[in-house]
Amino acid sequence: MSDIGTEELQIAIYNQLKAQGLNVYSTVLPKEYSFPMVKMEEEYLTDQSTKNKIHWEIYHVLHIFSLSKSKEEINEYNQKVIQALREPFELMNGFYVSKSRLDYLQTLREEDAFHGVLRFTFTISKG
Repeated sequence: MSDIGTEELQIAIYNQLKAQGLNVYSTVLPKEYSFPMVKMEEEYLTDQSTKNKIHWEIYHVLHIFSLSKSKEEINEYNQKVIQALREPFELMNGFYVSKSRLDYLQTLREEDAFHGVLRFTFTISKG
């Protein structure tokens, strides 16, 4: 596991979303996958540590895809993701989420799908 907590956070996000019954993919899509789905994508972080405690702000971008002809399904999936990640959840190896917030949500109409983009900021701490 990492000294920064990014791997612990990614595993926890994946588990939170799967626990809600969502289709989640954190790597290259397998040959067979189903819609609607959440694809875990971009991640970046900044060090927010103090001399007494380790803190990281980790930004996670999740992409949601729906093949539905209406926005209802993508909106419902977006809401399920938001609810799952706003609830407290545990990390491994002594890390914990001290703050979680949704920074950005956009729903796009693509040629044959709806595409949701959600960016969360997680402040994780250790110690």
